[in-house]
Amino acid sequence: ENTIYGNAAMIFLTSSMMSQNAPEKVRGDVNADGSFTIADVVMLQKWLLCAGNITDWQAGDLCGDDSLDAFDLCVMKRELLNQ
Repeated sequence: ENTIYGNAAMIFLTSSMMSQNAPEKVRGDVNADGSFTIADVVMLQKWLLCAGNITDWQAGDLCGDDSLDAFDLCVMKRELLNQ
């Protein structure tokens, strides 16, 4: 039996609705536009050269080492070519 008091019901309802509407992350999509394209490669390359910004750095961490570097850029280029 579930007993919910006060605002807990609203908090539960809000959190369950937000989790359903959260967009799924696309691997390599550093500009967070919903797709992995050459624009993501260009954005990461510019960021590595200190000439731009990254919108979603976690999507660009293709090596899985919690950092963005030239290794991630190499993997990103390879994955884009293999699409």
